[in-house]
Amino acid sequence: GKITALVWVGSMRFVASTSLDHSLAVWSIKGECIARAKFPSAIYSAEFSTKYNAFIVGGVKKMFIVTLVQNRDDWDFVVDKEFCEHEDFISQILFTPLGRIFSCGYDGIICAFEQNVTEQLVVMTVGHGDHEVRARAKCHKGAITCAAFNTESGTLITGGYDMLVNIW
Repeated sequence: GKITALVWVGSMRFVASTSLDHSLAVWSIKGECIARAKFPSAIYSAEFSTKYNAFIVGGVKKMFIVTLVQNRDDWDFVVDKEFCEHEDFISQILFTPLGRIFSCGYDGIICAFEQNVTEQLVVMTVGHGDHEVRARAKCHKGAITCAAFNTESGTLITGGYDMLVNIW
């Protein structure tokens, strides 16, 4: 399928690709496909977290946490968790140096994820009790098509079809 994202994983010396044929594939530096996973829809974005030792891939309305495991001489993928926070496909996934994850979508929504006390990745919340709010917000009037994280200032920068660049 047509390639939608590439991720270089230097610590393991391979590259991963996502595509419109619903797959995540891992390639050796010799160009050999060593593992492939299929998903229910096309996959548009991907990132690898050294902190979580997992891929996070974004498809249509869903984001998946996927671990690559070695079984003897073969590699295989295990889908650890699935998030359904978006209303359209997920165009960007970003990691901060501290391990926070942001997903941005064609629905104009940004979601923030972090590890909770049980070491699981969850959608961030702000406040407590009745005042608790999920860290999910409509941030652009159109699709979010690109994003970057400024490590010096700790800010997320997004751009989209509404012709705006926003700094969060």
